[in-house]
Amino acid sequence: MKYLVHWKMRPAPAKEVLKLLDTDLKFCLNEMKEKRLLSSYAIAGRAEGFELFEVKNHEEIHKIIANA
Repeated sequence: MKYLVHWKMRPAPAKEVLKLLDTDLKFCLNEMKEKRLLSSYAIAGRAEGFELFEVKNHEEIHKIIANA
């Protein structure tokens, strides 16, 4: 099953943003390595975008979103 997930970054203190970016990059690389994340797109000039996941069932996508 393929899911298109719309994501938005929540406001965060400036000191935390760099940590969040590093954590997000590690998350995406791990999901790509596991062949669950097919692609990731950011909307230019905005703190939001879309990611395309391929998973076995609804529970798996819910787990991915909860751990993101």
